[in-house]
Amino acid sequence: EEKQILRGVSGEFRAGELTAIMGPSGAGKSTLLNVMAGYKCKGTGGQILVNGRDRNKRSLDEFSRLSCYIMQDDHLREVLTAREMHEHSVQSEAGQEYR
Repeated sequence: EEKQILRGVSGEFRAGELTAIMGPSGAGKSTLLNVMAGYKCKGTGGQILVNGRDRNKRSLDEFSRLSCYIMQDDHLREVLTAREMHEHSVQSEAGQEYR
C-alpha cells in the first residue's frame, strides 16, 4: 500500500545562506531532508534539482560536496552549536582541521 508522506513541498536554498526547516513533531522535516540528501530515495517521487540538475543523477558523494546537512541525531550536537557543526562540516570537506 502506498502512503503519501510529503505533499506539495517546494522551496529554494541559496548558496551562503543558513536555512532552518521548522515545524511540529511529525510534520516531515527529517523525512524531507533525508530525501533531499539522498539517504531515503527508494519509492520516492517528484523532482529535486540542485544547481539545475536532477538530484537523483548525482552520487551521494557529489551532493555532499554541494551541501551541508546536520542530522537530528548528530553526535556532535551535545557539544557544539548548530553554527559550529556547520563550520566543522565545511572545514572537513575542505580538508581543514576544525578548531
